[in-house]
Amino acid sequence: MIDAYEIAKESFKKTKQDLSIAFGFNGIGVALATSGILHPIFAMLAMILSVSAVLINSFGEQLIKKKSVDFEFVPEKKSSKVD
Repeated sequence: MIDAYEIAKESFKKTKQDLSIAFGFNGIGVALATSGILHPIFAMLAMILSVSAVLINSFGEQLIKKKSVDFEFVPEKKSSKVD
């Protein structure tokens, strides 16, 4: 139960970081583009950087540590004998 709480806490922390990154890049880029200060192409690049930053933030630790996840599931064999 404690492990689940820690995983949830870390997941929530990453989600808040990802939202901050996305709103930061997109909020600034779109606002500057709509006001005419920034060319829309650069706002588009800011959105691409936003997605890239969010993905790196979310999965970067796994890529660096090269964690492998075992997806293999072997069910228990049930006996077909009826007593």
